Amino acid sequence: METGFHQLMKSTVSHELAEEGYIIHLEPWNPPLERLTWSCYRPDILGVKDREFRLKVALAECETNPSISRIRNKNTQVRRIVLQALLGETCELRLILAIPCGMLSRANHTPIRRLWEIWAINKNGRIIYKVT
Repeated sequence: METGFHQLMKSTVSHELAEEGYIIHLEPWNPPLERLTWSCYRPDILGVKDREFRLKVALAECETNPSISRIRNKNTQVRRIVLQALLGETCELRLILAIPCGMLSRANHTPIRRLWEIWAINKNGRIIYKVT
């Protein structure tokens, strides 16, 4: 069951990505692009920015109670994502991990930081800081 704070985090991240020009898909069961594939995975938020010769895909996970084991499991899942570029096209996959403020110590580890941007969100739905 999804908590109200989890919904607030998803709304905050979705809004921020939409402001950056991404088209937002919430919890898509299947990838909305033929050139994007995954199995046994469903992100909280998928953002797509498709411009001429440049494709950007943002996957965001909102963790209200982050733990190393849970995030390691997500690392394993996102490594199986395949993004197929067209000839002459640049593709970028951006991974965002949203966590509550005050929980950075639970997610600020080298294997996580290598893959994920970490966004800390407060109880009012504001992004307080981004660790990129």
